[in-house]
Amino acid sequence: MFIFLNLLFYGLLFSCSVFLYPFAMSLTKNYSESFYKIIKGCFKKEYFNLKALYTGVGLFIITVAIQYMYFRHFLIFNYTSLFILLFLFLIATACIIDLKKNIIPDLITYPLILFGFCGAILDSYFVSMPYDSAIAALIGYFLPGIIGVIFEMFGKKQTVGAGDVKFLAGIGAWLGTNGLFYTVMSACIIGIVWLLVSKKKFLPFAPFCGAGVLIYLLAFLN
Repeated sequence: MFIFLNLLFYGLLFSCSVFLYPFAMSLTKNYSESFYKIIKGCFKKEYFNLKALYTGVGLFIITVAIQYMYFRHFLIFNYTSLFILLFLFLIATACIIDLKKNIIPDLITYPLILFGFCGAILDSYFVSMPYDSAIAALIGYFLPGIIGVIFEMFGKKQTVGAGDVKFLAGIGAWLGTNGLFYTVMSACIIGIVWLLVSKKKFLPFAPFCGAGVLIYLLAFLN
């Protein structure tokens, strides 16, 4: 019975992972519309393609890898796994939309902050204490201004906007001060190197933050 529940749970995780690309595409086109229209747009057949499968499989594998780092086995059935998937889902969605539209909608950033606080209270997996989540969120909120100055020093246009402010606050709420530090440092290093070798004058910052989150979760967390 326990094995069956775990298989069912993994099926749920995979189904939610595959839904990442359709949701991101619908939100990209309808970010100013109602939530109902955004959800309705997720079920268009054109969004369920190989890209949806690839992104879904990638998200599922990363989620399972982080789960294993936490539980040290693959037989799991609890809400912590859902919180991990939710965090990665929101991060990946923000990266996709920022790449396509150069914005991060409030529909992503506000839930990211809210569920980050909830996760810190219910299960302090990413943060040592719940108050660390609040402190990191405040730091993340004011940090983008400094990051923007750093990028402008390399002769590039402002790459940090209002959405990035709330996005970093959400990352801070999930990962705490230590996680936010490693994430921002990794994001800045990757971003600066990319901007130096790229001919583009503007690049969205969220994908670099997403890469920083993955580096922290997979390399520094343990």
